[in-house]
Amino acid sequence: MSLSGKLKKDIEASVASKLLVICVDRDDDVGEKTGISTPVVGRNECIEAGQRLALEDPEDADSNAIFSAIKTYEDLVSKGYNAQVIVVAGVTGNGYSYNSKCNSNCISTKGGYES
Repeated sequence: MSLSGKLKKDIEASVASKLLVICVDRDDDVGEKTGISTPVVGRNECIEAGQRLALEDPEDADSNAIFSAIKTYEDLVSKGYNAQVIVVAGVTGNGYSYNSKCNSNCISTKGGYES
């Protein structure tokens, strides 16, 4: 089964009323190369972050990951789902600090939704 087919099946089986598309930049290239603070919440803001990163470093794969997350978000919205897209980042370096900052980004945004 293709990834989009699996995604569609998973979404249709979901009872969630809100879906969150998260792009994770574990080494914080977005912040380091563009000066953008994370979390980045919302379609337009994520497009801006992806464009700025692509212009600063066209070979960085993180910009493609951001645009893929935006595409997934747009696909969900076009099918009528209540969705949000965010970019979260870790820190330069390695280990626990990557995941810790990514987790706190997600928690601080409440997934981009109001409670």
